[in-house]
Amino acid sequence: MRARPLRALAAAIAVTATTVAPAAGPAPDPRIAAVERGLLPPVVTEATVPMTLADRMRHHGVPGVSVAVVDGGRLVWARAWGVAQQGQPVALTPATLMQAASISKPLAAFGALKLVDQGRLSLDADISPQLRRWKLPPGAQTPGHPVTLRGLLGHTAGLTVHGFPGYEPGKPLPTLMQVLDGQPPAHTEPVRATQRPGSEWRYSGGGYVLLQLLMEDVTGEPFARWMAREVLRPAGMATSLFGRLPDAPLSMAAAGHMDGQVIEGRRANKVELAAGGLWTTPTELARLSVALQPVMNGADRPWLRARSLALARQRQAVPHARSGLGVFLHGADGFGHDGRNAGFDSSWMMDGRRALIVMINANAFELIEEIQRAVAVAHGWHDLAPQRLTRAQVEAGYDAGPLYLRGSMNDWGTTAAMTRVDGRRYVLELALPAGRHEFKFGSADWQAVDLGGGEGGLAIAGGNLVLEVPAAARYRFELDATDALRPRHTIEKVDR
Repeated sequence: MRARPLRALAAAIAVTATTVAPAAGPAPDPRIAAVERGLLPPVVTEATVPMTLADRMRHHGVPGVSVAVVDGGRLVWARAWGVAQQGQPVALTPATLMQAASISKPLAAFGALKLVDQGRLSLDADISPQLRRWKLPPGAQTPGHPVTLRGLLGHTAGLTVHGFPGYEPGKPLPTLMQVLDGQPPAHTEPVRATQRPGSEWRYSGGGYVLLQLLMEDVTGEPFARWMAREVLRPAGMATSLFGRLPDAPLSMAAAGHMDGQVIEGRRANKVELAAGGLWTTPTELARLSVALQPVMNGADRPWLRARSLALARQRQAVPHARSGLGVFLHGADGFGHDGRNAGFDSSWMMDGRRALIVMINANAFELIEEIQRAVAVAHGWHDLAPQRLTRAQVEAGYDAGPLYLRGSMNDWGTTAAMTRVDGRRYVLELALPAGRHEFKFGSADWQAVDLGGGEGGLAIAGGNLVLEVPAAARYRFELDATDALRPRHTIEKVDR
């Protein structure tokens, strides 16, 4: 869940080398202090010692954190910690804009669904006749299985290109057509239909670039301008925007960081706006969440009708589906999206009465998850709190049967059993194609033992390990769970 800080809140908390020191202002919600000193791992045992936010920010190399919380249908608190840029004396505040990355997709989906309500787009018709400036080359699509708006929004159109890294400020920017064709100065592969539309779920940021082009061709306006007028402002997102902020002062927008260093040019430019070009704050995403809650209960709004949100919240009826239209689904009625751009990570989760938004100006999703668990404990949200087990229960989970690896390298729908070599050490070799792979370790039911990434140095996204494979090769995965509460992994390329 995600929310955006109110302008009336006190100044942001500043993180120094040794402490998290609140600025002067109104007495803060006591749950904020509980979060500051209560970060937790995904599994809590009798030996678990809560961690402080300041310590974990230093551990992960995160200069700034911004959080907003909706509870009982209203924004109850929003707070920021740290600085807008490492080494600069500009505090990150609840009003500081940050790149929301793929949280852009739900907003873009709401805009597209508004065009459906207006009769200007159809969910299930071939989009080709409405594309004026570019046509999708022949591929796996057929007259009987065309690329549709539903396919673009729900990642079932069979299109390629997972995501887009952005462009350094000062470097040439491609047009949308150059991005879609993979032509310089674009530096990603062409967007093509390589799977029959509707046959399978496959996450595609490329599909949202095509969506952006489609919406511009239909409205006759730049995507950013139309979205600001028709969706963002009516939803209460007064300062949010789709666009580029390479030269914005730190008092307005944070700088991104990777590996503890400011990224080149502070912020990457994005032309793929629908896929990842939103600048916003947790508070404004919280206002969006509050505005969406009555829509969930049947109330239409000028920027989104109840039936459109209901459509968005239906899981796609295709193999391995993990989303609705523009949103990922969780719990009985929850939905949201995570985001990662160069130098920024974010997460937005909401349901019928709650929302939690966390944004950081670094790539360290594990910290976001630690904060989410701390907020869940502080607010008594038991369904989002850490799993509480005794050490004996954890050890019994390991010993009850084999461990498995599941991930994007085997379509998330299958698992690969790991071989137990001695004690609680497990190994597995897999041939991986080039690209980005996400995976996790766990028991067969993913309940008795859910290791997430464990420890070992790889990046983490949404609780999964992330492995970038430059060229097809064979990799050896090894998991050492000798200490059941601190499993460690190693992943090495196998030269054969």
